[in-house]
Amino acid sequence: MSPPSPAFADYLDNGGSSTAALLAGRPFHFHYESALLQLLLLADLPSMLVEALLALLSLPLLMNIQVGHYVGSYFGAGLLLLIATFQWLAVGKSVQTWLSSKSWGVVFLRALARCFAVAVILISLVTVVSVPMVNKRSQRLGFRHPAISFQTK
Repeated sequence: MSPPSPAFADYLDNGGSSTAALLAGRPFHFHYESALLQLLLLADLPSMLVEALLALLSLPLLMNIQVGHYVGSYFGAGLLLLIATFQWLAVGKSVQTWLSSKSWGVVFLRALARCFAVAVILISLVTVVSVPMVNKRSQRLGFRHPAISFQTK
């Protein structure tokens, strides 16, 4: 994903068009993103569909208070984060219920409960390490493609 681009948002606010969208102020084009980010987006697709519906319902309100593309993209990203959080909480609860119904799943859940803190720390470390790597790669890819690299002179 490219770095934040208020200039691209201004271009869109002034009637410009693009195949890229703004997500948290950053030009975004699915085709040019890394495979890991594409997989994450496909996994988040149900929450994105709910977010798109809510965004359409809130469009008249946002048009009346004249929120630009740049600020509006942060509202959309925040809403997507909130909805995706609930999606993954529901997925986790479903997996936990399924595992609880299996004899080996109960043993696994007990073992996971014992080392929950270690699991959270491990997941956090993997996230802290992998997110900058994926972001750096996405930025490299983004700057190679003019569709998502809006440069002003």
